[in-house]
Amino acid sequence: MRDNVIGNSLRTVFASTYVPLYHAMARLDFERFRYCQAVAALLRLSMLGMMRAQGPEAVGFRSEAIAEVTPAVVRLLTRYAERKSGASVRLDLAPAPA
Repeated sequence: MRDNVIGNSLRTVFASTYVPLYHAMARLDFERFRYCQAVAALLRLSMLGMMRAQGPEAVGFRSEAIAEVTPAVVRLLTRYAERKSGASVRLDLAPAPA
């Protein structure tokens, strides 16, 4: 998906307009919204950690899904979780079990 210029443009437009438009129609509690984003990111990091430790099947994914858990993905999600939560987040990437 990262090479899909049209899809990335649409996602960017959607992401930049959805929250402001929603907020204009129904007021958002941005502190609570940010908290929910942080919890979602931490849950995803936890799932990625379980995939690395116990295998992707343990959390409901196909075995080849482990290839998608790259250090770059973990770094990106870690930075996002840190930005949203304001807390330091760390997930060590030990080699995946064979």
